[in-house]
Amino acid sequence: MFPLEPSTRLGRSSRNTVVLDDSFASSDHAVITRRDGAWWLSDQGSTNGTYVNDTPVRDEVRLAPSDVIRIGEIRLQVSR
Repeated sequence: MFPLEPSTRLGRSSRNTVVLDDSFASSDHAVITRRDGAWWLSDQGSTNGTYVNDTPVRDEVRLAPSDVIRIGEIRLQVSR
């Protein structure tokens, strides 16, 4: 489990909030932000893309409980 911060950065770089050990993850891959009482996910121009429930993230996506975020071979499930 990873508790989310108001801005949670995901990627291979040690600068990220959540460091992903996956060669398909970009250094700065995606970011989850809290806004208007909801969590939002955006891809940060990654090479291999970010997916929510197997759908590519093109624009910012609102996350819901049980959504599955896929970055490379890593899958993260959103919980409450």
